Amino acid sequence: MAIRDPSHHVDYDRLYYQLDLEPGASAAEITRKYRQLAQMLHPDRWRHSSPAQQHWANEQFKNMKHAREVLEHYWSEHHEAPSSRPALRREQIEALHDSLQHLQAQRERVQAEIGALRTEKTRGLDELLRMKTERDALLTELVGLRDEAAHARANSTQLRERVMASAGRRLDDAALQWRGTMGERVFALLDDSQRGWMMRLGAIVVAFLPIYAIAHKIVAVVLGPLHLTAHSHWMVSLLQWALVIGGALLVYGNGWALYAMHRAARAGQQRLVPLPADQVWHRVSTALRSQQRHGASWSFESCEISPVDSALELRAVMRFSPRAQGDATGAYRNVVTFRCRARAAGASQTALQFGFGVTAPFWWRVGAARVVSGLCKRLADGLSG
Repeated sequence: MAIRDPSHHVDYDRLYYQLDLEPGASAAEITRKYRQLAQMLHPDRWRHSSPAQQHWANEQFKNMKHAREVLEHYWSEHHEAPSSRPALRREQIEALHDSLQHLQAQRERVQAEIGALRTEKTRGLDELLRMKTERDALLTELVGLRDEAAHARANSTQLRERVMASAGRRLDDAALQWRGTMGERVFALLDDSQRGWMMRLGAIVVAFLPIYAIAHKIVAVVLGPLHLTAHSHWMVSLLQWALVIGGALLVYGNGWALYAMHRAARAGQQRLVPLPADQVWHRVSTALRSQQRHGASWSFESCEISPVDSALELRAVMRFSPRAQGDATGAYRNVVTFRCRARAAGASQTALQFGFGVTAPFWWRVGAARVVSGLCKRLADGLSG
């Protein structure tokens, strides 16, 4: 900033104050005030004994007269009240003009920055709005997926219940196939602790007589035309008793097989096991894997387990004989099918039901019955341990 030049500056405000006036007073007020003060401070009218006071009055009158002359001269030339502001030089004006242009440039730059900030703010608000819209869309999609998952779980649960109910009906039908028949009543009598031995003995006698008669008839038909001598009768007796013993073993084996299947069907009826469903599943699978026959083991054809391990349905198959001769499809002659269904019936109880299916010729029923009996024993040991 330029420094003021005192030679080119008049303090008009101070001149007004010397006349006891406010800056900007008119020329008439200046003349009137000067006349009032001159009545008091004129050397001819100021009478004091002190020289100092007389000197002060003279100085005041001189200053007052100078102030009136300067102010009246300014009024006569400019016809307006004088101002005490200093007059600016060209350099100062140019410096002020440059400063004004610099401030204007700064103002424009600041306005541009403010506009950029407003644009960025608008862009940020639009981005936030877009993100909010995407968030709402994702939330809606998540709610839809959750509803679809819940619906799928409900459908899966219903389907599993229908499948297990159907399997239960099949198992019930398999378990009830002997109910109300003569065979069930006969097996019930054989299981009787008091009369069971009598029934077994009677069954042996009743089976022995037809077998003996059939063997005698076969020997007579086969060896009768040969006209054997008296010394060859021991061969006839030997063949007859061999047929009797073979027939007895065959009948006894099939009877035992039927009895073992009956006991397995009765053991597989639905009952409560004091174990959680996951432990029941583990013990059933362990019993299946440990039950083998001549290198053949159980293969799991289907297994459905609920997501929370509260229910399961299992189908396992054992094939333990060579394929049928001439069978291009590779079907086995001896097949044992194991079906099991379990569901949680409480915090630590499980409703268990299982059954067996046997596909084998009657002379192989003993082997299949041994597989079923062994598996039943392992299941009973595993579930009660």
